[in-house]
Amino acid sequence: MKKYLLLLLPFFLSCVSPKLGVDKLNLEKITFDFNIHEFYSNEIEKKEIYESQKKDRVKLLQKWGGFHSVIIDSLYKNEDSDNKKLIGIQYKMNSSAGGDSLAYFNKMYFDKVDMVRSSKDDFIALSSSKNGIGIEEKKMALKEFDELFDYLTLQYGNPEIKKDNFNEKDTIYYWLLKERLIALRFESSIINFGDVEKPLIFIQLYIINEKYLDAIIGEIDRGAWLHLK
Repeated sequence: MKKYLLLLLPFFLSCVSPKLGVDKLNLEKITFDFNIHEFYSNEIEKKEIYESQKKDRVKLLQKWGGFHSVIIDSLYKNEDSDNKKLIGIQYKMNSSAGGDSLAYFNKMYFDKVDMVRSSKDDFIALSSSKNGIGIEEKKMALKEFDELFDYLTLQYGNPEIKKDNFNEKDTIYYWLLKERLIALRFESSIINFGDVEKPLIFIQLYIINEKYLDAIIGEIDRGAWLHLK
């Protein structure tokens, strides 16, 4: 009996859905039967409990060590018009902390993960990102970006290069595969801290279900998705 239990253990472990803030999500292994709501469910529940409490919020935060605030809303095509059309349901992290390694692709870790699912729970798209402030952080980010770019090129060939839909001076690299699009972008700007200027860097990796490319690419003018073209 013990032998059979040991044989079944890997199967049961493989069926456990990863959770935001508990498991580091391997973005390279994402499949389109991925349960998006289940991934965020623990943090959604914590937020609901936190907002329902008025007296014991500090104790809750001490117990949990904080939580990731997740906003769930609807994404529409032509959102501000009378002809708006539902694209999907978005799960958006309201904030992120540098160095909070929530997901990874090869050797690069990301501290923010947003996703979109359809009204029928199909996986539509994922955006993972990381940011940093300072000269040394920029040097490290550039090194990590180059390494991930080289890895993606080695795995999938040379990318298609397009201009950023939101900022024409930046570029995005696209690898269109059989079932998915992978896109990678790097953004750098300057932020002022009083009399001191520091570089602000932002790296973003997208994974988009090929069936929903026309719904996502160039159709959303806010949030993580407005850069796609």
